Amino acid sequence: MVWSNFNLGDLTAVTSFDSVVKELNELNGYFSQNNMENYLVFNNAYRVVTLNIKASVIDGHFDNDQFTENFTAGFARYYFRALSQISTEDPNIAESWKKFAEAATEDTLPKFILLLMGANAHINHDLPYILLKFIDEGEVMPLLGDLVKLDRIMMKSGRQIIPLFNEHSRMLNTFKNRFQFLYYRPIMYTVLSWRIVAWRAFKHMSAGNPGYRVHIKRSKRIAQRYLVMGKLLGRIWAGT
Repeated sequence: MVWSNFNLGDLTAVTSFDSVVKELNELNGYFSQNNMENYLVFNNAYRVVTLNIKASVIDGHFDNDQFTENFTAGFARYYFRALSQISTEDPNIAESWKKFAEAATEDTLPKFILLLMGANAHINHDLPYILLKFIDEGEVMPLLGDLVKLDRIMMKSGRQIIPLFNEHSRMLNTFKNRFQFLYYRPIMYTVLSWRIVAWRAFKHMSAGNPGYRVHIKRSKRIAQRYLVMGKLLGRIWAGT
């Protein structure tokens, strides 16, 4: 896939909810104009969650608004950097993001697989690093409540995310539309379980084990598993 005229600009300027949403909106425009529908799946999901976090901050649901905004922006920079690496075929890109890019070239891959593969790369691989960067050991407990609130917002966002895309398989798409709860709950609970495991990886790294790499291997293994599963399901559901 050729990424023509793709430029994310200066990622150090992404420091607020508005700057994150601005980048996500521009990405949506780029993906739409270049027929990169598969990238829209995860990008739209990211936009929904970010807007919901911002709305919750405005409503006063968080204890530390500035931390929540800084953390959200910092985490988003990892996503934007991964897209930049994908676009330039950077050899240093994480394997889980590389597998996500490979999946995005598959026309028949179920969209929920793309959603999970993007979430896997961003959570299982990226999240422990951003937690390590933003949270000192002595700050864990005061900030834990806000991190749990972020998880809850993500879970509740599922109802808004699922209607934003259509599955290639008519049968699967009908199931998605008629039984949204059964379709999206397993996806969101899988993502939540990954966030819990990412937290454990952060605890290992923050406890004086900076060389901890289990989460990297895990994200790579999950990415490969979902890529194989997605290709198989795509063939099974082709024409249905």
